[in-house]
Formats: sequence, structure tokens, C-alpha cells
Amino acid sequence: MNHTSLRTISLSLLLLGLLLVAGCFTTKLALVTPDKAKMDKAFVGDWNSDSFDATGREAGMIVRNIDGKMFYAEFRQKGQKEIARVVGYFTDVKGATFAQLRGLEDDGSVPDDWCIMRLDLTGDTLKIRQLSEEFFKAQKFTTADQLRKVLEDNINSAAMYDTKEVITATRVKS
Repeated sequence: MNHTSLRTISLSLLLLGLLLVAGCFTTKLALVTPDKAKMDKAFVGDWNSDSFDATGREAGMIVRNIDGKMFYAEFRQKGQKEIARVVGYFTDVKGATFAQLRGLEDDGSVPDDWCIMRLDLTGDTLKIRQLSEEFFKAQKFTTADQLRKVLEDNINSAAMYDTKEVITATRVKS
């Protein structure tokens, strides 16, 4: 597996961790359909963070490329026994990377809702920012295009992000 693939996987897991650790802005709307998504392999890899439990493993979160469009991630939140698993995809909004992901359920069911979060990758450091549920409750959108417009218009607005729900992870060196 190449270095870029490892980064993509790592990001996915970190995203899942953020989804499970805290409240997450969820929606049934897909910013892009998964078949139109493009995998950013920079997020693939193994990641560690104070938010994840790496007991018995080298990394608290792993992110893997599924098909060049979607990713698989898994992690264990500190204090939890179970490993959380998610699938998702990345989308660009005005030069910023957002991940849209959903959990993989033990019973095989597929949730209707997608969790959306912002990812910022600098070298081997990944910052995952949750979107503010309160902010989005005040917005009016019923279509994916309208939701994308809200993201675009507020990309640099602190109000759009939940400042209490930020995870910083570091890539595990192979």
C-alpha cells in the first residue's frame, strides 16, 4: 500500500472516531453521491490520538481505500470495548476537505443518515472538526445543493464548527 493510501485510511478512521465520540451533524443529504466521490489517498493510514484507544494495536484508528471512491475506517474510543467501523467518502468544498460517513452496524443494516465533518491534513497531523448541530438547525436547506451552499458560504465561519469537538491525530510511522 502506498503512503497516500495510508493517509486516506487514517483520516477515515479519525472521522469515525469523531462521529462516535461526540454529537455529529447528520443528514440524509449526500453532498455528492458515493459513485461520484473521489478518494483522497492522503488520508489513508494508521492514526493515533488521545481520543482513541490503541490497546493491542499499533494505531487507534485505521483508514483504508475501498474502491477509489469510498473509504473504510475503524477505531476504538477511549473507555469503550467495541471497535467502531464506518464507511464514507471525501468531498471538496471551496478547497476544504469534508468527509461524509455512516456507521457499519453489527446487524447489517445501513443507516439513512450521513455524518459530515471537516478534515484538515498538514503533513502527518490530521485535525477533524465536527460541524455544529445548533448552527445547522438554524439553516434552511432541503437539497444537497442548498446544503453545499451553506457550507460554501460559511466555510471560514467559526459558528459552523463545534469548537468543543475537535480531534487531532498523528500518523503512525511505518
